[in-house]
Amino acid sequence: MTSKLINYNSNISINSSKICLSQHNLRLSAHFVEKIFIGILLPPIIFFGLIGNCLNLLILLGVNKRKIARPDILLSSLALFDALFLILFLPNSLAHFDLFYLNNLFRKFYFLFKIHILALINQCSAAAIWIILGVCFERFIAISSPLSIHKSRPFGIKLFLVIVIIATFLLTFYVHLSYQCIIKIFCNGSQLYSFCFNNGKQIILFLANSQLIYLYLHYSPIIHAVFVVFLPTVLIIFSNLGLLFALYKRNYLSGFIGHSDSLKTTKSLDLNRKSICLNTFRVEYRVTFIVTPSAIIQLFVGPVSAKDPYVTLRALTVFLVTLGKSLNFVIFCLNSASFRSRLVNFVNSKINQKRLSLTSRRSF
Repeated sequence: MTSKLINYNSNISINSSKICLSQHNLRLSAHFVEKIFIGILLPPIIFFGLIGNCLNLLILLGVNKRKIARPDILLSSLALFDALFLILFLPNSLAHFDLFYLNNLFRKFYFLFKIHILALINQCSAAAIWIILGVCFERFIAISSPLSIHKSRPFGIKLFLVIVIIATFLLTFYVHLSYQCIIKIFCNGSQLYSFCFNNGKQIILFLANSQLIYLYLHYSPIIHAVFVVFLPTVLIIFSNLGLLFALYKRNYLSGFIGHSDSLKTTKSLDLNRKSICLNTFRVEYRVTFIVTPSAIIQLFVGPVSAKDPYVTLRALTVFLVTLGKSLNFVIFCLNSASFRSRLVNFVNSKINQKRLSLTSRRSF
């Protein structure tokens, strides 16, 4: 087979050939399990999550709100990063459909930006888990010291978000460098194909054998797993345990001091405690059993692998992580009576505006 090699930005090489690939060989799904979980089950889940997170942003950042509360800043940031995660992951899911993976324009875009999209997905996921930690810590402060939460200013939350964005970018930047995708052109330029591989050694040689770069690329996956999943997961668990302890302590003191309180007040306290306990369990379950497995797979396998057992494991963990992103707005917002009330008011206001608009048109 004769071929012509063309270099682009020292990152991509295109190999032209007269050989034509079959439709089966052009498929971008590596395994039938990956096609089922990522290609069939995930698209409706992604759209459900996008609608939910956009709805969160509309309610939490309402146009009529002059000042946004501290918890709303965190929850809206979480919704934003989850929405970005789902948008960035959508091409990976669409790549399993004939309409897309047989389209050369889509294939070129997908092959050119696949690794960079993966790095941004990792950053959005990392930022989201640290924001979840911030939400849990904020709730812990609200329960243990209600007065301090009103005295504090939003500047601390904004600074926390800036630090999270910068730190997660540094923690996930190694993905941009560690992997490379080679694009080959077949069938007289009518077919595109690509494969990706770990490019750490080539990058190190290109950068003049820099010891610092070597250490960065070698230890970054471990550092990523520790600081993006394991450490925040442990902190979230302890934060939620502290929240439950503070809640039980507060309810105990309330019951001890207020013996003359009505039965209605006692039932209200019990319902509030059960609601917070249930929500805490959901957060613990979501972080521990949905997010953590993906870090374990990435640590020992890496984000790019063509081996069947690893593809299956990655497909399952990616499905769980994306499902968790789509359900975050249910866990953190729809469980809140205050949020549901604001949602109902928002929908009613939009319906009333529509009615007034139709009435005014008919009058003219």
